[in-house]
Parts: sequence; C-alpha cells; structure tokens
Amino acid sequence: MYPRTGGATERKLHSYLPAIQNLPNEILCLIFDYAVQWNDFRYTDNLTRPTYPAARSIPHLPALTFSSVCSRWRSTSVTFPILWSRLRIITNSWELEASGSRYDAYVATINLFLSRSSVSPLVIALTNHNQSKASCPPSMLLLLEHTRRWKILICDCRFDLIDDGVRDFGALEALELYPNGFRPTEVSFFQRAPKLTELRMMNPLKIPGNRIASLDVATSNGPMDRILELYPCLTTLKIHSHFGNDTTDPRTSCRVKNLVVRLTSAEDHVFPSFTFPALEQLHLFSSAFEGWKWPGDCFADFITRSSCKITELKLKSVGLSDIDLIRTLYLLSSLVTLEISDIYARPNILPITTNLIQALHSSTRCRYTSSRVPLVPRLRYLFLDSYGADFDDQAFVDMISSRWLPRTASRFTSEGVEIDCLRAVEMKFRKREVDIFMYGPLVDMDRMGLRVAVTGTNGTRI
Repeated sequence: MYPRTGGATERKLHSYLPAIQNLPNEILCLIFDYAVQWNDFRYTDNLTRPTYPAARSIPHLPALTFSSVCSRWRSTSVTFPILWSRLRIITNSWELEASGSRYDAYVATINLFLSRSSVSPLVIALTNHNQSKASCPPSMLLLLEHTRRWKILICDCRFDLIDDGVRDFGALEALELYPNGFRPTEVSFFQRAPKLTELRMMNPLKIPGNRIASLDVATSNGPMDRILELYPCLTTLKIHSHFGNDTTDPRTSCRVKNLVVRLTSAEDHVFPSFTFPALEQLHLFSSAFEGWKWPGDCFADFITRSSCKITELKLKSVGLSDIDLIRTLYLLSSLVTLEISDIYARPNILPITTNLIQALHSSTRCRYTSSRVPLVPRLRYLFLDSYGADFDDQAFVDMISSRWLPRTASRFTSEGVEIDCLRAVEMKFRKREVDIFMYGPLVDMDRMGLRVAVTGTNGTRI
C-alpha cells in the first residue's frame, strides 16, 4: 500500500517539474548565453553594501548563479566557457589598499571565472575610478595576465595602465575607448593588435598599418571627409551629424556598405560629405532638438549621387513628417527591410500615420510624387513602433493583404512592376489598444506562413 502511494506521489511531484528541465543541454546553453550579458565585479569594503549588488532579477554574477542552481545546470554551465568569459570590472582608489580574507575571496572569484573560461576569447570592460597613474589593483593585474585572450575591450581608464608597451593583444578584434582614455602617442599599441578591425572612439586617429573595417566616432578635430583618408578599409561607418566639413567635394568610398548616422545638429554634414556606391544598410538615429529639420534635399542628392541599392533602412526617433518619409522611400526602390520607431521623436513629428500606410499599399499611386511605381516594391520585412494615437487599422490590414502572396514569391502589377511577397510584419502600438477582431485577417495570414505580430497597450498580441 505505502509503496504504491509513494509512487503516485512521486509521479504527481514529477509532473510539477518546470518545462525547462525537458530541454536538451544545447538549448539550455543558448538560454544561458542569452541571459549572461556581463559578469559584474566591483569591490567595496563597506560591509553594509554587497560586493555584488543584487538589485536585478539575476545577480551581477549570472554565470555563477546558474552553476549554483542544480547539478545539471552546474555541469552544463561549467562546460560552457563563454559564460565565464564576459567580465566587467570597476576598480576604485580604496581597492589599492584592500587586504584580508574578504578581498582575497573577491580576487579568487575573478580567478575562478578566468579559469572556467578556459581558452575562450575574453570580452572585457574596464572602468578605473582610481586617479593614480602608476598603480593597478590586483584585480586588474590579474586580467592583464590574459591580454593575449582579449577579443573585445571596452576601456574607460587610462590606457597606459593596460599597455606597458610589450603586452600581446593578438586576439583583440574590437576596441571601445572612452574620453581621455587614449593618447595619440600610444598608437604603437595597434601594431600589437593585428586582428583589430572594429574601433569606437571620440576622435579619429592616424593608425599605422590601418585595418579598421568598422569605425564609430563622436567628434572630430578636422573635416569629416578626412575619415576616409585615415581609415581606407572601412565597410561600416557610425558617425554624428555635427562633424565639421571644410570641403565642397564629397569623398567617395566603394567599400562602405553600412552607414549609421546619429542626427544631433541643425546642420547636417554627413550626406553632403560622402558618396557610397556600395551602400546597402542605412540606420538613422535622432537626438536632435525641436528646431531640427529633416535634410530631405541633401539626402536625395546623396542617394542620387551614390547610385546605391539600399536594402535596409532603420529610422529611430527621427522626427520627419509622413510626406517627407514617403518621398524618401520613393528614392529607395530596392528596399527589402524597413524599420521605423517614432518613440521619443525629435522634433515631435510622428511619421507612422495612415497616410504612410496607404502609400505602402501595393496598388497605390501616391499623390505626393509623380512616380507611377508602387512604394518600395521589394519590401519583405516591415517593423513599425508607433507612439501615435490616431491610426486606421483597416488600412493597415488592407496594405498587408495587398503585399501577401501566399502562392508565389512575387507578382507583377499592371504597369509591369514586380512586387515581392511580404515575409514578416511587426506592429507595436505604444498609446493604442489592439482590436483583435479587426486584425483577424492577419491571424489567418500568419497561419499560412506570414510572420505577424501586433501588440498594444492592453497587452493583447496577435
């Protein structure tokens, strides 16, 4: 009797096990990898404050947390070195004088992470609040023993604390330098980083043996077109629009395929300064003030001059009217992916409107241009994040229906224009609820193969 009851109880308790227990280790590793963004280390000698703050849902040492849950999670995480290879360390002045068992345990924990990361490349973020030029705390010295394994370095400290002139940075591929962290006299470091191809810094520098393919710069002491002279191998350029431009002739690069522009000033110098015939992806972000205006003419000249085939356009917080956006999209007939977010748009002009949705209909001849070609005929992926309250849901459903071709990859209009089949649609409403009955036709399309997601403020999602 009792064994039978025990077996029933055991089966009942077993049914309460979470679904994650049924996942294979390979999927579990992917979940761990997604959750472990950083393992944060910051020492404090104040016993009333934890050395590892636990204000988040997952503590600051997620890899160590996962390995402490159960035997299976422990064995999985310990044998997955990439979880232990992302270290963000903040040092301070009192750490130089730290001693005792508490600090020894802190350093030992860092050493444990370095040991469990095995030979996996390291992703390191260093912040040094110590103003002393000549001293490094033991935690930083421990990391410096592994510079040959550093793959990505985010440096918010004096660079001479890291590089003694002979250290090996042979695995370093990406470097991010914060203000006042690097001096032009220290460029010899780049000769010991032969794999470095991605660089983010405040001011562009002349680098010997330049192989930088991706550059992110915020300010400049010279004209914008000088960037292409300093970095001739660029394929990705991320730049702010407030750069100066002392020349009238735009510089050409046939290598640049990805351009990211942060629109931060009333006068734009990016589009008049460059010609990029190979450009494929264009991302525009705005942090401008209320008086900013969309540089439509400069952008049109840039597209015409470059004769490029842009396949991906992302607009985030860019305050331009729906009419300006429609005219802009007519210049980009090769566009495949369109992503627009008007959250925090500056100035407060929202481009995602009913006019835009109607213009995207595959059979619409827009009244804002003289073209008879439908807007972005090759569009396959559409992602919209709207902060507006007024919207025509039926027009949106009709537009999606006009571009959904379940039995073919494309079709031709009566004018002979090829329209591609829409593959994915995502719509987020930040100030509207979603009428699930209105979007019923999209649910049917989703079942037939179109990936659809529509969310609203009420939490409804289709």
